[in-house]
Amino acid sequence: LPISVYEEDVQPPSWADASTPPEIQTTIAIDLGGSSGFRIRDLSFRYYSQAGVHGLSDMNSSSADLLSSTTDIRIEGCEFLYTGANGVDIARWTAPAEVDAGNRISGCAFRGQTSQAITLRTTGTEVSCNTISDIGRLEDYPRFGMTQSAYTVNDQGMSVVSEMGDRNKILFNRFERTASAGLSFRSPDTLIAFNVFHNACYTKSDCGAIHSYTWDDSAQWNSPSVSGSLVARNVILETIGATEGGSASDGWISPLGQGMFLDYGAH
Repeated sequence: LPISVYEEDVQPPSWADASTPPEIQTTIAIDLGGSSGFRIRDLSFRYYSQAGVHGLSDMNSSSADLLSSTTDIRIEGCEFLYTGANGVDIARWTAPAEVDAGNRISGCAFRGQTSQAITLRTTGTEVSCNTISDIGRLEDYPRFGMTQSAYTVNDQGMSVVSEMGDRNKILFNRFERTASAGLSFRSPDTLIAFNVFHNACYTKSDCGAIHSYTWDDSAQWNSPSVSGSLVARNVILETIGATEGGSASDGWISPLGQGMFLDYGAH
């Protein structure tokens, strides 16, 4: 099986500062590009350094990708173990909001990703009946920390991030021991129901098992927010909120973990 590797020795080039990390050669098991209509079933993905499955298309005027790109993808019954920053990462940048991608990630097991088990930037995608555990744990990081993640330090360890895509469905999943939020959703008409969250905010503080964030520095409170979304019939147990995840300069002396955390821009 492919494993996470460094391109050269773990020492930086002789002309670089001693603390400079080496160039990293990352590995992806299946890179779909902008392909559509794929069925990925009953496979075990282990020890990749970027992602198990990656798919990316862009609908901007200079792109050759079509409106049908990165759609109708089914990932079912697979196992993703220690696959770098991400397990599954699929995106349709600048895609029209009214066009459903119709993707589905179902019946899979995710464990040991350093940032997200699943990242979505798609519309009309279903994430259902998955088990997701031990995401973003510090003890699983490589020597030079997390690599190949599109997210800031605030988002690392949020095990599922559903961003920039309307009408996504997150159903019947089990989340356990996630460094930050179990789920962070950032767009309208999201359905979140019948999930179990246990031990969210396992490493970080100032977070919640279910989290939303839609702040736009230019639009601020006029951003689309999470309007039309439904969060119902989920079970949330023992959200921790580790004190180490906060800032000592803020004077936090107790864990700060919420069941549900409606962050900036949720109105």
